[in-house]
Amino acid sequence: MCSMIKHKVIYWTNILNDPFTETSQETIKLSKEDCFEMEQTKSCQIGKLYGEEDGTMSTGNKLEYKHSYWSIGKNMAETVNCILKKVPVITQPGKEKIYTPIDDINHCSYSDGSCRLGNEAIIVWKVKNGETNIDEKRCLFKKFTYRNGTIYKNGWLSDPPDLALTFNKPEYINTCGKNFVVSQQGYAIEERVFQNINRLLSSRVKREIKEKPLDGEVRTSQLEAQLQARAIFADKEMQRALQAYSKSICDYISSATISITETNTNPTLLIRKLSNSELLEGEWVAKDIIEFWPCSLISDYQFISSKECYKEPKMNITITREFQSISMHINPLTLIVNKNSEKTSCETNQFTSILIEGKLIKINQLTGESSPIKEIEQLDIQSKFWSPQTFETELQIFRKLIVTNLSEPQIEMMKIFKAYKTNTHIFGKLESKNSFLGGGLKVETPSILQMIIGTIDGWKVLTRIVVIIIISKWIYQIYDKVMSFKVRKLVKKQIERKIVKSECPQTPKIEFELEEIPVEVEERIGEIKKENFRNLRRSIKRGRRGY
Repeated sequence: MCSMIKHKVIYWTNILNDPFTETSQETIKLSKEDCFEMEQTKSCQIGKLYGEEDGTMSTGNKLEYKHSYWSIGKNMAETVNCILKKVPVITQPGKEKIYTPIDDINHCSYSDGSCRLGNEAIIVWKVKNGETNIDEKRCLFKKFTYRNGTIYKNGWLSDPPDLALTFNKPEYINTCGKNFVVSQQGYAIEERVFQNINRLLSSRVKREIKEKPLDGEVRTSQLEAQLQARAIFADKEMQRALQAYSKSICDYISSATISITETNTNPTLLIRKLSNSELLEGEWVAKDIIEFWPCSLISDYQFISSKECYKEPKMNITITREFQSISMHINPLTLIVNKNSEKTSCETNQFTSILIEGKLIKINQLTGESSPIKEIEQLDIQSKFWSPQTFETELQIFRKLIVTNLSEPQIEMMKIFKAYKTNTHIFGKLESKNSFLGGGLKVETPSILQMIIGTIDGWKVLTRIVVIIIISKWIYQIYDKVMSFKVRKLVKKQIERKIVKSECPQTPKIEFELEEIPVEVEERIGEIKKENFRNLRRSIKRGRRGY
């Protein structure tokens, strides 16, 4: 399978150094000839392919980009990779329909030599046609053996007599450029050999008694061939019986495990059973759909005492890398630790039994003490009565060495399932050595601390702290200048108001002239006493009018 994938990324950073990334993928269309050239030269238009030739090979070009501090605008980076991957193509001899485990290719035929998938990838294979260029895997029949034999009645008996063929209703077929005749036993011989046998049978002198055939008459060679044929038939019937019983058992197991719902099955226990892994946790998201994720193994733990009883016992977990201890609750059934647990009555849940590290122990939640349970009695309980349906086998009657050919479609299905199983790139595996791009695919198991507080990026935290300090300093300086200007303006206004209030009104100037008053006038005005004159001067100094 060949494909050319173009990866594109648009990235930028805001003022707080938060990175943003937008990725996209585009598949470039390749032709059938380009794919054959990639397979032969192990290279493509953009470079050489690297990887395992029997697995996945790619150019390995990395998409490199780096976020800068507070980038102005958006940046773009892109890269192109060629991918060459070997995938199995399954087909039945003599038929055009093909299958592959990675995608649905019912729209393609074997004789086309190529098939384009929905994602623009293309699968190519070599088609052999003609008498000189023949693909033996496509032939309906393969050469089994070369035997000498003896013609008897209407059939042929091999030497040694372990194989007998009859041609009461011969079937003529052509495959891989040759003509064959199929016997009633399912074996085929070349047409020219059949013509020789038919000619000898027609010219042979019949020596049987014509008046009354002897049904009980048998020859030694015929008996040996019949016994051998019976042995072969018994072996085939045994295989068929085992297949039928296996199918019944599989149907029963499927109905008991796959067709289950959230109400009667723990999803964590189910996904652990199906995947054969204990480090998984599952959750029902829909009917017959389980979401699961990996768990981390805890090696250092200790049960502790508690003043109250919980549905899940309390324990201390020590994380060596972080040098700290965390108090958690452990689920006795799934052995998954949780931060909180539901409180229960100590009368019924003071002692809790739990199977951990292959040992069955009993825990006292009030004291934190644990002790192993030594006396264990096992009982086999059949949860469901199973009555498989019986099946009928074909009764084979041997008369004149005629054996009915068995048709076993189960074998074809088993071959297809085997091809699926042997493919190393089946989707749905928990772990794969080779990913689609040729790199390693590994499921990381986070630690307990990471599951509680998440992953901490130290460099990202430090960068944000520095940015916050710088922005705070700028804001403080701006605030200080604004407040200083406002305070100075306010103080100036207050001072001006106080000055205006403290100033007194100006004393009016009094101007007067002293004149000599004649005697006549003095008598008319009256006599001015010295005391009154002094008071008058004092009231003038005080700014008052005293006269």
